Amino acid sequence: MAILALALRFLLELVGFVAVGVVAATATGQPLAGIAASIAVIAVWAVVAAPKARNPLRQPQRDLVGTSILIVAAVGLVLVGLPLAGIVFGVAVVANAAHLVVLGPSAREAFGTRSPRLD
Repeated sequence: MAILALALRFLLELVGFVAVGVVAATATGQPLAGIAASIAVIAVWAVVAAPKARNPLRQPQRDLVGTSILIVAAVGLVLVGLPLAGIVFGVAVVANAAHLVVLGPSAREAFGTRSPRLD
């Protein structure tokens, strides 16, 4: 069950990157802005929220940052005129995040993505 929840999280992250691009392209009317926004979010994600990112944040903090980015993408979809997509995406993100919290650290350990200890 833990691996399935993490696989869903990964898919939601990919959808989130696309959603950011759609929001930026729709808001500006420029497809290149969507591509640039997606690349920027991927870069931030890699440094801050990715499970194996080398930064001082513990995994729960990374999960919170990552979930926040995905929620912002969902709100963006609503604001650019795609309310159903934004609501469905936002509900999926929140449900998955809650499920991962309930599973606890065992979910990350099952997939081998334990965060380093900072003692």
